[in-house]
Amino acid sequence: MLPAALFGAILFAPIAHADTLFPLPSIYIEQTQKVSPETNPILCSCVLYLRSLGLDVRGDAALIPSNTTFADAKPGDAILLTYDDKETGNSVGHVAEILSIDGTTIKILESNFVSCKSDERTISATDSHLRGFYSLKPQQASFLTQHTTNLP
Repeated sequence: MLPAALFGAILFAPIAHADTLFPLPSIYIEQTQKVSPETNPILCSCVLYLRSLGLDVRGDAALIPSNTTFADAKPGDAILLTYDDKETGNSVGHVAEILSIDGTTIKILESNFVSCKSDERTISATDSHLRGFYSLKPQQASFLTQHTTNLP
């Protein structure tokens, strides 16, 4: 029998290499996106991608409420952004994990900013697309952030 702490670590551990594991049904992909059969649908949703990393974000990224400020945001929290869809002109919500944050820049980990691809990028703390921050409970911060923030 597994000790409770080990069982919890296994049960709530993030999915490594989410892009190579069992894909979700294609119903999760917006109908307007053109996805090849070899593309993992998790990469085609910023919310599903963050959930695959262990962050508890849910629903439409445009509707996730901001619950903290820039001053209180920290690595492992989520950043909330809004962009205009180039094809439709509609506003589209986007959410990403904060990897690092300082007074002027925010390094983020995201998926589907570029259609069905994950990446890291750095944005300005005054980026016009920034609409807020979503603070996660400490145990919900991603494995990557929890294990790299205290390195020398």
